[in-house]
Amino acid sequence: MEIDPYSNTPSFKGQRLQFSTDSPLVPSLIAANLPSSFDPATVYASRFQSKQILLENPVKESKYATTQKQKKARREKLQQRKETGVMGRNEAKRRSIWNLQKGAAKYHLFLPIHHLWLGYMAELFNLPSPPTDPSEPPTRVPSSAVIHQKLIKADYHGCIITVKDSKCTSLIGHTGIVVHETENTFKIVTIDDKFKGTHCYISNR
Repeated sequence: MEIDPYSNTPSFKGQRLQFSTDSPLVPSLIAANLPSSFDPATVYASRFQSKQILLENPVKESKYATTQKQKKARREKLQQRKETGVMGRNEAKRRSIWNLQKGAAKYHLFLPIHHLWLGYMAELFNLPSPPTDPSEPPTRVPSSAVIHQKLIKADYHGCIITVKDSKCTSLIGHTGIVVHETENTFKIVTIDDKFKGTHCYISNR
């Protein structure tokens, strides 16, 4: 039996098209094209039966279309940030958000932030309140491994630090409250009301 898979489908105008499994197309094609050394039934059962077969390669999206989609996603994300009032790092730098005004670098002005930071750290490590009676046994604290992991991810705005080592040797020995923290820098207000840390990378907290 010869079957032409490219022949035109007969017109069924006004009729409902019905398919029959009495003489399926794929087994017939396999039987007609396989060499005589192969068993068509075995090949059909092992490779084709109950499996999806792609008759052509799916359309691949062009590089231009992919780039346009990425640009559109970035524009939508930027618009969403503007609507929610979120300011990006570049915009904050352009507006000098993190530059203290003249006379604002006062150590005592940032002490309330330090007190908030102490409460934040106590909550972060789930520390108990200090005992009223000094004779009471100390409450168990988290393990050093847990503390280390949390210290790495903690926020240090408001922390009082002393610079032990820095690429800027003039900063070594200064103590102050962190007023701005980035990936590689701390900007601090020192006890003598000076703003330190710009363009200096502090490695030890």
